[in-house]
Amino acid sequence: MRYSYDNLTGGSGLELDGSGNVISMEEYYPYGGTARWAARSQTEANYKTVRYSGKERDATGLYYYGYRYYQPWAGRWLSADPAGTVDG
Repeated sequence: MRYSYDNLTGGSGLELDGSGNVISMEEYYPYGGTARWAARSQTEANYKTVRYSGKERDATGLYYYGYRYYQPWAGRWLSADPAGTVDG
């Protein structure tokens, strides 16, 4: 059993096991890169996929937001907004 506790941006900052022991703790830079990370064991921490803003980070380190990928170390999207400039 794993419990995930989110921060204000929806990112998974803390994971606990069924006994309340810390599995992993992660803090983020403003654009989604990992600022600080600690885990009880590497094997258990590798199962964590939901991270910054509640999105999944894949093996390449990119976040998937439904229609495009986000590159946190650059603070940029990898493609143009599919809605175009409709939002300004």
